[in-house]
Amino acid sequence: MNTERGSAIIYVFIGVALFGALMFVFARGGNQATTGITSQQKNISASGIISEAQNIENAVQTLLSNGCSEGEISFDIPPYTANPNATAPADKHCHVFHTSGGKLNATSFNSGWIFSSNSLFPNVGTAITELGGYITSGLDADICQKINETLKNGLATVPTFTGTIYTATFAGTFTAAPTSFTSATNITAGCVNSVTHSGYIFFKALIVR
Repeated sequence: MNTERGSAIIYVFIGVALFGALMFVFARGGNQATTGITSQQKNISASGIISEAQNIENAVQTLLSNGCSEGEISFDIPPYTANPNATAPADKHCHVFHTSGGKLNATSFNSGWIFSSNSLFPNVGTAITELGGYITSGLDADICQKINETLKNGLATVPTFTGTIYTATFAGTFTAAPTSFTSATNITAGCVNSVTHSGYIFFKALIVR
């Protein structure tokens, strides 16, 4: 009888140990799966931002090739109503987000886009202002680095920039004395950590001048 009781206790301990080991394996696998999903989501976010930027640049270039001047380009469609351009044609054929113009659907794009003509991208064009598009929210260090890696823009680490990347949103005029955006030297797209704007900023040159 004592031997049977001892054996039963041993079996209980073995069962507890096996259950603990099994739970450890499940927990570890769950953590690895979560990490994989998070990494995949950030890759998707980075690719989506780059794709949006390319589509906007293509639309802007199409409008220019169709006869719109740089000063007539307009982004004044919800949610980008902070970009009123009085010089844009009334029929909206120079509007990026309009069926008569660039034919992009504004509601399918990131609402955090800002369009500004404050920055000069060194060694990209001449020493005058470029029209840039910027995403200023929803980015973190990992997504920022994924963007730079995907673009293969030479930014091995996310650079920190202390200057003013953008000011007022684009309304048809170009800043006479732009900020030299040194983090964008020799490149037209990427992601930086902005001290002035307190966060990670994606940038894309839409008109190089």
